[in-house]
Amino acid sequence: QAHGSGSASPPRALNLSCWASLSMLARGVELASRRVLRVAGAEALPLLQRVLTNDVRALAKPGALPVYAALQNAQGRVEHDVFLHRAMSDGRGRTKNGDGGAGGEAGSHTHQGGGPPVLLADLPADGFDAALDLLKKLRLRAQVSLDDVSDDFKVVAAVFPSEAEADDDATGLSSFSFLPLDPRWVGLGLRGIVPAQLIRADGAGGCGSGKLQTRSGDSGDGLPLIDGPETIRGGDGGGDGSVSQGGGTKDIGCGGDGDRAYREWRYRHGVAEGTAELGGLLPLECNLAGLHAISFDKGCYIGQELTARTHFTGVVRKRLLPAHFTASPESYAEVDSPARPGMDIFLASADPSTRRKSVGKVVAAQGGVGLVLLRLQHLAGDDAVGAEFVAVDKDNPNLGEVRVRVEVPEWWQPDWIDAASQ
Repeated sequence: QAHGSGSASPPRALNLSCWASLSMLARGVELASRRVLRVAGAEALPLLQRVLTNDVRALAKPGALPVYAALQNAQGRVEHDVFLHRAMSDGRGRTKNGDGGAGGEAGSHTHQGGGPPVLLADLPADGFDAALDLLKKLRLRAQVSLDDVSDDFKVVAAVFPSEAEADDDATGLSSFSFLPLDPRWVGLGLRGIVPAQLIRADGAGGCGSGKLQTRSGDSGDGLPLIDGPETIRGGDGGGDGSVSQGGGTKDIGCGGDGDRAYREWRYRHGVAEGTAELGGLLPLECNLAGLHAISFDKGCYIGQELTARTHFTGVVRKRLLPAHFTASPESYAEVDSPARPGMDIFLASADPSTRRKSVGKVVAAQGGVGLVLLRLQHLAGDDAVGAEFVAVDKDNPNLGEVRVRVEVPEWWQPDWIDAASQ
């Protein structure tokens, strides 16, 4: 809902190339901004339990749902976010039964059925190397293997456009029904990890018009991908094994096009992701508790003290919010977005000559929509009705002001704004 209003409504000025991007998102997109790490070994879960913000012990059970969490530094600030999936294969494309599916070696065998789980971690590409180095340092002598399997596995997401947003093509997600719900919020749709060979790129340069397909085994059973309540299985044993429940293969947005559309979808709903957007912020400022990334009763983990203390005091004065940016076309011609990360935000009512203290910052921006870190006191009470903001680049004052309109996401807890004003 718009700040100060009483009814929920989605942000209106979204630049998603209209129906084309929504249709792409509904079919599914490959997220090139994410990479995949294989985490295995007898002490893998204990290691992750010690260092991540969320409780990961449920992943020890077959059929476990994915877990979303963050890796913090000792000062309690976010370093990276991560989605953890329990793999039904050994995480190298070999299934637990050793049938050689998904490019595996025929006759290969793992102890997945009776041993510790193999996990696939969906990590931000912009912080992947740093996250891997940090995990290697933290494991010490623990029996944990950490392998980059980004060439073998890809992160895929599919969203559910509302009836008002969807066109005739943005329907039918049967080919993606194997993906689990995004653990952050149901409104973000489906998200999971698939073997890279299941995404057949048909477009120029290998992106933009791929298709999702599966490969069947000799017995007619398809290849299980990710251990969960539902798994993808191939066709009926004939043809190329493509997913046929929805009528053949499905187009999938690959590479930059898919990433761009999904990023703007996230911004529209006020959800940050990745090291560039989350890094250096406090987890509660990023709304990670509301996105089910933090357990407050699991015990100790890196940076836990500040996170727990802030939570139990109940006061978080700044939070990430979705925002829309507009500026004069003369000042921002040929620019993808009128706003840029790092711009300071001020109350529009303040005299430009007397502005000293900003009320927030632009964290991310693309296509006129983005995320801002804003002091919530300016959204509370009667004075919030009609409040307007502007973003200013102090290093380039000649660029002019950018008008900022913020939204309160529908998934927010109702007391967040009121608690910040106390």
